[in-house]
Amino acid sequence: MRGARPGVPKFLYTAHEARDNFFLSTHQCRGCDTAPRKTSGPTMSEQVLVMTTVDTEEEWDWDGPFPISGASVGNALRLPAFQDLCARYGMRTTYFANLAILEEDGSRHVIQELARRDDAEVGMHIHPWHTPPLTEFRGSPARASFLHNHPPEIARAKLETVYSAFRDAGIAPTSFR
Repeated sequence: MRGARPGVPKFLYTAHEARDNFFLSTHQCRGCDTAPRKTSGPTMSEQVLVMTTVDTEEEWDWDGPFPISGASVGNALRLPAFQDLCARYGMRTTYFANLAILEEDGSRHVIQELARRDDAEVGMHIHPWHTPPLTEFRGSPARASFLHNHPPEIARAKLETVYSAFRDAGIAPTSFR
């Protein structure tokens, strides 16, 4: 099998291998110097497992500072159409939602609707810079962006804050990232 690696299950492929084997893409991928082509690989009758996750969070300029408040969550309003597309191809998607999404009425409603679907699930995601308790962090902003770099009592309080927002929205998160 093309791309086979010792110890890696045969259903795990790179995006380019999936594209080549199943003709999922008809356009030239950026950074890819080969066009889609038929190769020896799994047939369509073999099961290929793919996990699709979406970090569902506020929008901001990733080159700027982390937003503590006021960032847009309008991107979430397009998720139902995206999930319809995923469902059309039999993909069950996990949406990792953070506090910013749950705080705004429109995006919270979208996440509630996605949580009700059989072809999607909603997990919990935390941006420490936006999630109370907001505390002074000693160290680089990049280190502060990872929950595990905060003192355990602060990390636990941030987890409780987001979990409470999920509970208030009537959603039981299925996973965490």
